[in-house]
Amino acid sequence: PVESAFKTPQGLARAAFHAMGTTIVVLALEAALPDALRLTRDLFDEWERTLSRFRSESELSRLNAAAGFRVAVSPLLLTITLKALDAARATRGVYDPTVLQRMIEIGYDRSFDALPSRLPAAPRRRPARIGAWREILVDEARRQVRLPPGVGLDFGGIAKGLAVDAALDLLAEQGIAPALVNAGGDLAVRGLPP
Repeated sequence: PVESAFKTPQGLARAAFHAMGTTIVVLALEAALPDALRLTRDLFDEWERTLSRFRSESELSRLNAAAGFRVAVSPLLLTITLKALDAARATRGVYDPTVLQRMIEIGYDRSFDALPSRLPAAPRRRPARIGAWREILVDEARRQVRLPPGVGLDFGGIAKGLAVDAALDLLAEQGIAPALVNAGGDLAVRGLPP
């Protein structure tokens, strides 16, 4: 993998695991690495269990299946939905979390790990509705989300980066710094090496 081409700074240690369809790399002080790895892996496992559109049992999949109805959601799914809507507003829809149906139509209907090396041509039909992020209703007080009928969420454009940030926050709360977390190129660093 690409990560092996980079030297680990002196005094730090590196470990890696697979999550969210990519390799997650953690760098921390040698003595802190076991805890840093465990905490980061646990966080990524929780995020994937909650936010993966490729797992039928995920909370996101259940929300997408209930489009048109108000659904009570966990604090994590509520937070990521709000961040995705903020990103859609900030980019005037260039980032659109409601592209799920379009992604499925073009053949991205399973994780990268399971996709064939070459996708068949997408059938010609009217493209799926996108831009429906403006119609998503969020009741923060009740922790409820209502997607418009026929609309599904896909957080692929931001979930890994947000998970990296959350992992570094968690490590800092546990006194683990310096640290680096890289999720397939979504990378952040906290602190300086010794």
